[in-house]
This record gives sequence, C-alpha cells and structure tokens, in this order.
Amino acid sequence: MSTQDRNRMLYILHRNGVNRKNIKFIMNDLKCSSIFDDEDMYEDLSSLDELELGFLEEQAYWLFNSNASNADKINALRSIKIKQDEYEKTKKSQYLLDQEKRILAKRKELIEKGVIKPDPPSPQNKLKITTRYGRSPLHEAVAMRDVRLIEKYLKSGKYLDKVDNNGHTPLEMAYYYNYKEALMLFKRYINSKKAV
Repeated sequence: MSTQDRNRMLYILHRNGVNRKNIKFIMNDLKCSSIFDDEDMYEDLSSLDELELGFLEEQAYWLFNSNASNADKINALRSIKIKQDEYEKTKKSQYLLDQEKRILAKRKELIEKGVIKPDPPSPQNKLKITTRYGRSPLHEAVAMRDVRLIEKYLKSGKYLDKVDNNGHTPLEMAYYYNYKEALMLFKRYINSKKAV
C-alpha cells in the first residue's frame, strides 16, 4: 500500500470517528499484515505521539478533501509541513537537552563513586585577565587614561608586574604615553610601599 493509500486509510478512520489511540493500533495491525509494501511504511506508528499523528490526519484530510480547490490543498499542506518541521526541530533540541542532562547526571554519579576523576579546570573556564596586545586591566586603564581605574588597581596592588606583548609594565606604558596623572599615581603608590 502506498503512502497515499495509507493517508486515505487514516482519513477514513478519522472521518468515521475512530479514537486516535485506536488508529495507532489499527495502522500497526495493517502494517504487520504486510499490506504496506513501501519501505517507509515500516515506521512504527505506535512511536508517533499525538501531535505527529494529528499532522498525518490533517494531511490525509487535505489530500482527500474533494471539495477544496487545489490551491487551498497546496497552501494547507505547505503550512502543515512548516508546522511539522518546527515540531521536529523543537523535539530534536529537547531530546538533545535531555540527553545532555542524563550524561551530566551519570558523570556526576561516576565521579561521586570514584570511577572517574573530574576534569581539571580548563584555561577557557578561568577568568581572562589579559586583553588585546597581552595587556592587563591596569594596562588598559592607562591606555584609556582612566584615573579612577588606575587608582583602584593600585590600591589592590594587582597587575603591577604584568607585561604586555611589547614587554612593558603599566608604569612603563604610562611613561611612554607621557601620561603625567598616571605617573603621579604610580609614584605615590611606590612611595607608600617604601614607607611601610
């Protein structure tokens, strides 16, 4: 039996008020009786959910509705196809999400049992402290001439010894940029460290 004949059967069953759950069983019985000879007919209809079966019924209705014009049939079948494609995408993405959750849960369970070791933290997971040209945030503050940020980093004592791709520390960078306000802040910081 061809796809068209199968759709006709679905339409007939639906038109006669057969319950959707029963339609699955009837179509499976017909398939097992080897009436369906197409390769794609061996798909297990019981695996279809309600929405997928609804799409088949809707297609069958429009294919065998003799009262509708061909243009209406084509438009209806196109919209059904679009709905089917969207449904398949969401179904596939949901399956992938569920699969990922199962894998993570199993991995956690195996780590807790000591069967496998947890992954060491990767460099991608660490906070990136350098920016373009190998500059640290203090380098960037000097380049942007942001006095407030320079003061903040000097108070915390962070990034003072970091060098950029040119081999310059933030202090050297301020010197080469001739940034007098930053040089004064660095001088004040160095003097406060010497006093302690």
